Order: sequence, then structure tokens, then C-alpha cells
Amino acid sequence: TVDDITYIRIRHGEGDSASGTAVLMKSATTEPDVIIPDAIKLDDDNISYKVNTISESAFINNTKLFNLTIPEYVDSIGQKAFNGCSNIAYIISKVKKPFTINDNVFSITTPTLYVPVGSRVDYKNTDGWKKFTTIYEGEKKDTSVVDNGTEFSYEYATGDKIAILRGVTTTEEVVTIPESFALDGSTYYKVIAIGKSALKNKSSIKHLTIPSTIEKIGDNAFEGCNNVEDI
Repeated sequence: TVDDITYIRIRHGEGDSASGTAVLMKSATTEPDVIIPDAIKLDDDNISYKVNTISESAFINNTKLFNLTIPEYVDSIGQKAFNGCSNIAYIISKVKKPFTINDNVFSITTPTLYVPVGSRVDYKNTDGWKKFTTIYEGEKKDTSVVDNGTEFSYEYATGDKIAILRGVTTTEEVVTIPESFALDGSTYYKVIAIGKSALKNKSSIKHLTIPSTIEKIGDNAFEGCNNVEDI
């Protein structure tokens, strides 16, 4: 058991040439962020066991789970492995070539799925994965950028070069949501969405500008912005 997750180790070969794989059997973790490791290594064994299987019902009904990372060596996920995990918001899959999974592995379609660069088309055409409505390529990262006295907090996808506005900190009356922002002075990320409750209770705002790049606005994005005079 590692971090409240139980594995079965399978040894292949003997001596210096031995290798190993691991089956994730059951999770008892209550942590909201779960990163399943690429491999496990225990003190009683020098072999690194690559995690390649997630067993049936391994995380079933874990309503604490919010962020899930699936390692690249996984090639099998059992039925209902994440069924009933109703609060998952993000699934980061490092699997470069998606394999078919049963539709009951995940019981919801709303999580944002992050996949390796160049693999989105395969995910969109693979049973069990194609049901997710939002699939981005690249790593999921977060950053904050200050612009004209307002701090904008973003989630962004390194492959697609797009960003979602997740939060705003401001006391300004005039706020203009940027069309894009730059990291390292060279890589630009286009802002395509305003997330749930992103500007909630920003009562100082009187004049708000939303850029033409925005494709989606989340629930309650402007709740409590009671002093806005024009948008």
C-alpha cells in the first residue's frame, strides 16, 4: 500500500534483468488530488514496478476526488473504476495511445480531459474517452497575470495554447478581460472561457469588457457584480 492505494506487484524475470508491473487494486484515499504514479518502488525490493492496470471499482464512489492523473504506462482500466466519482473536475491522462474503456468507468462526462500533444483525435475516436465534452492537449497548468491593476488567474493548456479565466482579484471600476496573455515574453495563450464564479462578488466593477475570443461562460461567473453599469 502506497499513499492509501493498494497495489499488487508482478515480477518478470530474475536477477539484474528482472522487471515488474503493478496493478492498482483499491484506493482508500480521501485526497482531492490523486496522481497515480508511473511506477512504485518499495523498500523490500529494488525493482521499479510500472503501474499498467487500474482494477474494477478501484475508486468507485469516491466523491472527494477532484483532480485525477493517469500515468502513461496504463493500458487497462476495469469497469466502474471511477464510477460515482461525481466531483471529478479534471482528468490528466498521460497515456499517449488511448485504449478502449467501458462507458461505466466514468459516470460523468463533464470533467476536462487533458491528453498528450497529438493524441486528441485518437481520444475523440476511442470508446469510453470520446464521451468527454472538453478535451485539451498538453499539460494543465495555472498562472496569474496582473494587467492594469487587476490580477487574472488562469488555467491553461500547454499544447493548445488556450486559457480559461478562473478568478479575478481587483478593486478597479474598469476591468478589461484580456484576449490573451504571454508567458516568458514569447508564448501567447488565448483566453477562450470564463470559468464558474470567476468574477463572483467583484462589486467594485462598473465597466466590464469581455473579449471576442470568449467561447464559453461558466455558471455564476458574474454573480454579485451588482454595480456593473455596462458590458
